[in-house]
Amino acid sequence: MGTALAPAYANCFLHSLEDDLFDMRIAPQSPLPVLFKRYIDDILFIWTGDEKQMVEFTEEYNKLSPTIKVNWNINKFRN
Repeated sequence: MGTALAPAYANCFLHSLEDDLFDMRIAPQSPLPVLFKRYIDDILFIWTGDEKQMVEFTEEYNKLSPTIKVNWNINKFRN
């Protein structure tokens, strides 16, 4: 089960990693998600760039920590 503080600690840890990712991407003018929301271990983001850039973003996210890997499910919505 874990301790009562485990979810809060995990949330703070992931938030600090995500801050680093967004700071790294702002400098070279790399595209960012239009919306990025995470609730504990679920992430929702909306991407308006091309698919190659989105895959690069998800790969960068998975390189933030050697112990945390995120499985991405991609849904494409077209008009």
